[in-house]
Amino acid sequence: MPRRPFTAGFTQPQPIPEAGIVAANAVMLTGSQMMYDCDDAAPQPRDIAEIRLQTRNMSARMDNMRAALPRPQLATLADNVTAWHARYERVAAGLAT
Repeated sequence: MPRRPFTAGFTQPQPIPEAGIVAANAVMLTGSQMMYDCDDAAPQPRDIAEIRLQTRNMSARMDNMRAALPRPQLATLADNVTAWHARYERVAAGLAT
């Protein structure tokens, strides 16, 4: 009698029905929805179409609000760079000894 492969009572793995939706959500949350169709491992277009208007895009692309936040820091940027370099030199000198 031929030996059967050991399966521990499990059948062949079945695809997860929601896997496409999970992958589509991951694509949307990274902000890659515009390029997803260029990747062979991307979710199916039907999965993207199903969730694209329901999932927030969390890619944090630059908008007016994010652009305005660091503006006050620009006035002191040169002084900060000088201070950072001085701190670096102190740490480097301490590590060299």
